[in-house]
Amino acid sequence: MNSAKVIGLRSVELAVSSLPPSVGFYSDVWGLTPVFAERDTVHLGANGSAHHVLTLRKQLQTRLLSVHFAAEDKAAVSALHAKTKAFGVRIESEPSELPRDFGGGYGFKL
Repeated sequence: MNSAKVIGLRSVELAVSSLPPSVGFYSDVWGLTPVFAERDTVHLGANGSAHHVLTLRKQLQTRLLSVHFAAEDKAAVSALHAKTKAFGVRIESEPSELPRDFGGGYGFKL
């Protein structure tokens, strides 16, 4: 499937040095709503989102941790995996079902 492509952005994951003020910023300024929290992690959702669009993780250094993209279906994800591999990118996992507590779906990790 040469036409397999990313069709959207599912979520972004950030490391933040101070969790409560960061959650406050994304809630107050961006209008996101906390949907799930555990220890030093908060997942925030947007109006109309299936689960979450932003994950904040308390860590010492502020940085971008990951970006999660969407594809049309499992076949498209598998095709994107093959394309990525063909470009020589180091891939950590084969396409598989993703945990439901993080929004579920089907994907792979770079």
